[in-house]
Amino acid sequence: HVVRGWIGVSIQDASPELAQRLGLGARGGALVGGVVPGAPSEAASLAAGDLIVGAGGREIEGATRLRNVIARSK
Repeated sequence: HVVRGWIGVSIQDASPELAQRLGLGARGGALVGGVVPGAPSEAASLAAGDLIVGAGGREIEGATRLRNVIARSK
Protein backbone atom coordinates (compact mmCIF):
# COMPACT_ATOMS: atom_id res chain seq x y z
CA HIS A 1 0.00 0.00 0.00
CA VAL A 2 1.03 3.61 -0.51
CA VAL A 3 1.51 6.08 2.32
CA ARG A 4 1.93 9.75 1.54
CA GLY A 5 2.92 12.66 3.76
CA TRP A 6 0.04 14.85 4.97
CA ILE A 7 -0.01 18.10 6.91
CA GLY A 8 -3.74 18.83 6.96
CA VAL A 9 -4.25 22.16 5.21
CA SER A 10 -6.38 23.48 2.40
CA ILE A 11 -4.22 25.54 0.07
CA GLN A 12 -4.33 27.59 -3.08
CA ASP A 13 -1.73 29.18 -5.31
CA ALA A 14 -0.56 32.57 -4.18
CA SER A 15 0.81 34.61 -7.03
CA PRO A 16 3.37 37.27 -6.22
CA GLU A 17 0.62 39.85 -6.83
CA LEU A 18 -1.75 38.20 -4.35
CA ALA A 19 1.00 37.85 -1.76
CA GLN A 20 1.83 41.54 -2.18
CA ARG A 21 -1.84 42.56 -1.75
CA LEU A 22 -2.05 40.49 1.43
CA GLY A 23 1.05 42.20 2.80
CA LEU A 24 3.06 38.96 2.64
CA GLY A 25 5.88 40.19 0.42
CA ALA A 26 6.33 39.89 -3.32
CA ARG A 27 6.91 36.16 -3.71
CA GLY A 28 4.52 33.41 -4.68
CA GLY A 29 3.83 30.31 -2.64
CA ALA A 30 0.97 28.27 -1.26
CA LEU A 31 -1.63 30.25 0.64
CA VAL A 32 -3.23 28.39 3.57
CA GLY A 33 -7.02 28.60 3.42
CA GLY A 34 -7.73 26.41 6.43
CA VAL A 35 -6.20 23.97 8.88
CA VAL A 36 -7.63 20.57 9.86
CA PRO A 37 -8.12 20.36 13.65
CA GLY A 38 -5.61 17.96 15.21
CA ALA A 39 -3.47 17.82 12.04
CA PRO A 40 0.30 18.31 11.97
CA SER A 41 -0.29 21.78 10.50
CA GLU A 42 -2.21 22.79 13.62
CA ALA A 43 0.60 21.48 15.85
CA ALA A 44 3.00 23.59 13.78
CA SER A 45 0.78 26.66 14.40
CA LEU A 46 -0.13 27.18 10.75
CA ALA A 47 -3.23 29.31 10.26
CA ALA A 48 -5.47 30.53 7.46
CA GLY A 49 -3.72 33.33 5.63
CA ASP A 50 -0.20 31.97 6.12
CA LEU A 51 1.95 31.86 3.00
CA ILE A 52 4.15 28.76 2.66
CA VAL A 53 7.25 29.58 0.60
CA GLY A 54 9.47 26.65 1.57
CA ALA A 55 9.16 23.08 2.84
CA GLY A 56 11.58 20.20 3.16
CA GLY A 57 14.46 22.41 2.04
CA ARG A 58 12.68 23.22 -1.23
CA GLU A 59 11.24 26.47 -2.51
CA ILE A 60 7.45 26.39 -2.83
CA GLU A 61 6.13 28.32 -5.82
CA GLY A 62 2.51 27.19 -5.51
CA ALA A 63 -0.02 24.72 -4.14
CA THR A 64 0.90 21.86 -6.49
CA ARG A 65 4.56 22.06 -5.54
CA LEU A 66 3.70 21.99 -1.82
CA ARG A 67 1.40 18.98 -2.28
CA ASN A 68 4.14 17.10 -4.13
CA VAL A 69 6.87 17.93 -1.61
CA ILE A 70 4.69 16.92 1.35
CA ALA A 71 3.37 13.78 -0.35
CA ARG A 72 6.93 12.55 -0.89
CA SER A 73 7.99 13.20 2.70
CA LYS A 74 7.85 10.64 5.47
